[in-house]
Amino acid sequence: MRIILTIVILFLTVEVNGQRFVERSGQATFFSEAPLENISATNDQVLAVTDQTTGEVAVTMLMKGFQFRKALMQEHFNESYVESDKFPKATFTGTLLDYSPEKLAKRGTIKVSGDLTIHGITRNLETEVTIIPTNSGFRAEATFEVIVADFEIEIPDVVSENIARVVEVTINLNLQKENVE
Repeated sequence: MRIILTIVILFLTVEVNGQRFVERSGQATFFSEAPLENISATNDQVLAVTDQTTGEVAVTMLMKGFQFRKALMQEHFNESYVESDKFPKATFTGTLLDYSPEKLAKRGTIKVSGDLTIHGITRNLETEVTIIPTNSGFRAEATFEVIVADFEIEIPDVVSENIARVVEVTINLNLQKENVE
């Protein structure tokens, strides 16, 4: 609940002449390499906001937004693994480290640190984000690994050879400047 409240606060409260960057249809993908079959899925419904004055970042997505190549994979993902009805969202709230607003205006990398919540479990995540300036904001791209067991996602022994213990996650956001007055 705290994470959702933080996201709402970021959307509603910024200094009077402050700016935030918003993405309402970002993309998250994950890839699981396994001996029998690789598993990948894409979610094009990622919501993100970055506060230009503080470097605070909030990202949220519905777990049911992940689309798989096979319908059965999608069903198992939602029902058996991430339990989307019980834990509908994945969220990240954090801060860009060594931040200054100028860093969003030039191409480069910046570290972000914060709390990643999946399956109702929150863990610290620190990763590098590539910043690519655009006419109306910037692109943010990041790739990081998620250890499935860290989020108490159980993999039944019967399919343990089919599912990787570590999943690669890639985030692509096209954040647009949004004036707040």
